[in-house]
Amino acid sequence: MRTTSPSRAAYNEALGMTVNQLLFEHRLTRKELGKHFGIDQSVMSRKLRGQVTWTAEELSIMATLFDLSLDDLAPVQSDDGWLPAVWRPGMKKSPAPA
Repeated sequence: MRTTSPSRAAYNEALGMTVNQLLFEHRLTRKELGKHFGIDQSVMSRKLRGQVTWTAEELSIMATLFDLSLDDLAPVQSDDGWLPAVWRPGMKKSPAPA
């Protein structure tokens, strides 16, 4: 299995955080999202943790599924590394853990 560079892993992890927020907002499970890509839940879980890279095709499908542009999904680079995509008005956030 090919390992990813620390920068790419951080990008994939930030992207996974954005996707997790979208799953929460749209009340979808990892398994349901995986069906859209033809992958099982374990692979989807690894993608959401940043351990597996997303393909361009998956990003395009996801943007269409959530009615977003690719820019709305893309993580933002800061001095501290990659951060999840900026939330736009109307996007819901998951509740803070207790």
